Order: sequence, then C-alpha cells, then structure tokens
Amino acid sequence: MEEINITVELLVKECVYEGCGISYAVPKKWDGWRREDHKSFYCPNGHRHHYPGKTRVEKLMEQLGILRDDYEQCVAKLEEKDNRIKSLKRSRGQYKGRLEKLTAKPENEDASTP
Repeated sequence: MEEINITVELLVKECVYEGCGISYAVPKKWDGWRREDHKSFYCPNGHRHHYPGKTRVEKLMEQLGILRDDYEQCVAKLEEKDNRIKSLKRSRGQYKGRLEKLTAKPENEDASTP
C-alpha cells in the first residue's frame, strides 16, 4: 500500500452570528477565492457569510482606471493646447506679413521724390 502525504494550510474562522460563535477551519486557498469572488459560504451551523469588501487587486484596478482616465484627459488637454499654439503661430505669421506690407516703402518712392 502506498502512502500519500498532503499538506493543506487551514484558516480558522469563527461565526459572528449572535449565539453561534462556532470555530471552524477552511483551506487558506479557498478563503482567498471567496475574498476574490465575494460568493457566500456557510458556517457548520448554516449561517451565511461573505466578503463584501473589495480585494486589494480590485482596489488597485479601480485606481488604475482612474489614473488612466486622468492620463487620457491630460493628453487631450496637451493636444488641445498644442493645436492652439500652432494656430497662434500661423496667425502671428499672417499678421507679420501684413505688417511688413503696410510698413514697406514703395519701390518707386525714391524715384518720384524731387
């Protein structure tokens, strides 16, 4: 007969329902899965439990989404400002050209002076 040794890490829990207070153990991995999927589980006396809070990963993913949105908004603002700068430079060039035309001396002005 072959012998198999299995090691399972157990997590001791206690039912918090009034009048119950039973202690029981669940595999540590299983507890992690319930924290991630928020599914219900029951104490040995049948009281329903679940982990309603967000996991660390869920919180980080939420923060990442917020940061991504902020980044996209910043990029859009920078593009908008860049387009505005380009537009102002074009306008400046046009005004500069008009100013040069207005302030330029006519070519035949020197010849017509007595």
